[in-house]
Amino acid sequence: MNNAPKIFLLIFLFSFSPTIIYGQDPDSVKSDPNTEMKTLLSLPKLPKLNSLGFYLVPEYQYGRLAGQFTSMGGGSAMVVLNKSISVGLSGYSTFHNFTPSEISTNHDLQLRTQFGGAKIEYTLNPNNAIHFSFPLLIGGGRASIDSAGRGRGHDNRGPFTRYGGPPGNQVSFFLVQPGVNIEANLLRFVKVFTGVSYRIVSGGESRSSTNLLPGPPYLGQLQGISFNAGIKIGLDFQLHRKRNQ
Repeated sequence: MNNAPKIFLLIFLFSFSPTIIYGQDPDSVKSDPNTEMKTLLSLPKLPKLNSLGFYLVPEYQYGRLAGQFTSMGGGSAMVVLNKSISVGLSGYSTFHNFTPSEISTNHDLQLRTQFGGAKIEYTLNPNNAIHFSFPLLIGGGRASIDSAGRGRGHDNRGPFTRYGGPPGNQVSFFLVQPGVNIEANLLRFVKVFTGVSYRIVSGGESRSSTNLLPGPPYLGQLQGISFNAGIKIGLDFQLHRKRNQ
């Protein structure tokens, strides 16, 4: 029974051992960064989302197809993160009656091309009145050859038949189209831009119809440089506002 005071004294001392050994509060020892686990690899921290926006982007392209330039129209719908990173979907198409001489010297055949896919764009210094952006389109498309003048309401067999008549020879393909634009902030919700891009085409699947039209051009004829211009219409919304000091 005489040893009881000694036992209680030892328990008391061990209960405060972190303070006695380190001269610190136990909580401060646990929060010491030097005690955190070290790893060989670490995941990057995602940037804080301060603003979120949405833009509609009608666009005109003047691009090279099958050895000559032609007009193409299209556009994009984009979600913008922190005014700098945009992600969305895009689609483009040539206009009717594009008859490149490499396909038809007498212009009795037309080449129709549609392409689109996922688009990502990085904007450098978006708050500057004039700045640069770098779009990248990754997706696919289709090119077909038909008789010139065939379209809605008529084909080679007569007027008011089904859309486009019998299917022409066509090829599907994959594409990557990087570019660079110079952009100007006209208003808070309106931006205009112009720039240049290059369409890279590869792979694909061909399909021939029963008619006697020549097959689609080689995939190399579907790639080339494009000059583009467009307008961005939308708004950015601040998610975190600064408190007044």
